[in-house]
Amino acid sequence: LQVPRGQTLALVGGDITLEGGNLTAEGGRIELWSANNGLLGITNINGKLASSNEQLAAQFGEIHLTGAASADASGNGGGTIQVQGRRISLRDGSAILATTVGTGNGEGITIGASQSLEVLGFDRNALFPSIISTSSQRGSTGKAGDIAIETENLFVGNGGVISSATFASGNAGNMTIKASSVEAFGTSNNLNPSGIFTGTEVGSTGNAGDLTIETQQLRVTDGARIVATTIGAGNGGNLTVRATE
Repeated sequence: LQVPRGQTLALVGGDITLEGGNLTAEGGRIELWSANNGLLGITNINGKLASSNEQLAAQFGEIHLTGAASADASGNGGGTIQVQGRRISLRDGSAILATTVGTGNGEGITIGASQSLEVLGFDRNALFPSIISTSSQRGSTGKAGDIAIETENLFVGNGGVISSATFASGNAGNMTIKASSVEAFGTSNNLNPSGIFTGTEVGSTGNAGDLTIETQQLRVTDGARIVATTIGAGNGGNLTVRATE
């Protein structure tokens, strides 16, 4: 499913399953809301329709992306993606992407999962990981969008990645994760480690974003990584972990 550049693509209702399908809103807005009971308000943000959770009941449903499915709002300005459900999972190389291309700043990705968010595994050819990502691509001057995640339990593993990076002069986005439990676990293939990353890539001049994790329990095992780093000309970001256990 695709909408014209800068427009909104929204799937709002019961459980949502994408099995190898692609949702595209170039530089626009993608909304995925799974709620089994409730009313959802619609508002206008800078000329783009958007959902408001002010009237939404708390009975959220399931959202699953499998078979290299994707939700992609990449474009000039990076677009924005909002996902809200009870249990949200990305598997088999599936992706949620808001890549900044051009001069406009990215608007970012917001995910709320009342039970769990899972980002796990690779596609069937083991080439592309399951990923939630914002980035500023080569030749871009706009900043990558921020990533905000709030969930009860976060699982990132078997090659899965949550990342904000810059390949250009624009800065990477900041990432904030709030969860009762955060677990990152690796694979036998340490060349493609699982993890949560903010950083700059080779040839970039922009700065990395800050990575903040607030959780009761944090576990990082089997070669997984949580990193705020730079391998470009720009500065690395701050890594802050607040864990009570």
